[in-house]
Amino acid sequence: MLTTLNHETLQALRDNSARESVELDFKSDFNADNTDHRRGLIEDVCAMANARGGWLLLGVAEDPDGAIAGLPGIQFANADGFRLRIGQMIEGGLEPRLAGVRIECVPADGGRWIAGIRVPQSWTGPHRTAGGRRFMVRADARNTEYDMHGLRQAFTARDQATRAWETFRDDRIARYYAGRLPLPIQPGPAALIHLHPLGATTPVDMASATAAPEFAPPENDGRAAQPNFDGVIRKGHGGEAGWLTYVQVFHRGVLEAFRMLDPQIGGNPGLVLPWLQRDATGLLPRWLAGLQRHGVAGPYEFAITLVGVRGQRPLQDARGHPAWGVATQEDTLALPAWFIDPVEFDGAQSNALLEELRVQLHRAFGRDGIQSRFFELQ
Repeated sequence: MLTTLNHETLQALRDNSARESVELDFKSDFNADNTDHRRGLIEDVCAMANARGGWLLLGVAEDPDGAIAGLPGIQFANADGFRLRIGQMIEGGLEPRLAGVRIECVPADGGRWIAGIRVPQSWTGPHRTAGGRRFMVRADARNTEYDMHGLRQAFTARDQATRAWETFRDDRIARYYAGRLPLPIQPGPAALIHLHPLGATTPVDMASATAAPEFAPPENDGRAAQPNFDGVIRKGHGGEAGWLTYVQVFHRGVLEAFRMLDPQIGGNPGLVLPWLQRDATGLLPRWLAGLQRHGVAGPYEFAITLVGVRGQRPLQDARGHPAWGVATQEDTLALPAWFIDPVEFDGAQSNALLEELRVQLHRAFGRDGIQSRFFELQ
């Protein structure tokens, strides 16, 4: 499937006589002031979101067999205004709202444009059109309306994916408290970092995962990987007395990182959140690249859970500087999970995710999070 839209990708589609499919739809004409055109666009976006996601290309003509026949483009005044209007149209046209839509515009001949609407597969649906209350879904190269049986299955599939992720996370938290994580760990507060595929996956080749640099934990120092019942464990920092870091690669593509957060310096216990910042920003892009390379398609849930943190306060840094904020009264801080579409994820979204995480952590410890950079006190 397309990852971006530009002159090269459009020419490649034309050279290959690309056809409409479950993930690709063409419209030779579109006028945002035309009621029928607007309704048709919303139905197309709804249908793709309820299926596998894909691209709706405006200004692309097709032949009777559904193959590209030309790139006539469509007319609008400027790209920024068009993107804003279409984005607002989609935002108000679907129930529930659909996040992650991207709109790209490529200049065509005669001052016209090819517009591409990148529709993500949704895990917050099924969606329906706000005007006609129609639950649309894309099958092959056409849109249909869910029947009662299909609609029931769509709601069930969404709930099952959510339950599977929540059950997995709860199990890993319970294993920490029961001392049943895949390696013996040093006692104390820690973080569990998870990236969990939401869709069906094929098993990851463990021989390849054993050597994959994307799955190496921080402070790996070249330690050998160790197979276990769940997949393979990539050891980080630590030893027989207990490990401080590791990465577990599960057979079905789930990834788990463990990180101790208390440096235990000079009798001044606390949480070194900059360590968590470094791991989160370092692991996530590598993990996404590694899972894509191993055929584990997104989207994913990414989440961080602090465990064993009752009575703990964050330290300014790993050198044992004074603690800040108030001590948490909870054993576990399960921070909200982030939905990540790997096609859409870039540096800007990575920074936004990290900023949201920082704010959540500061609030957990009685700080508003405004006067500090990421997790470190200024």
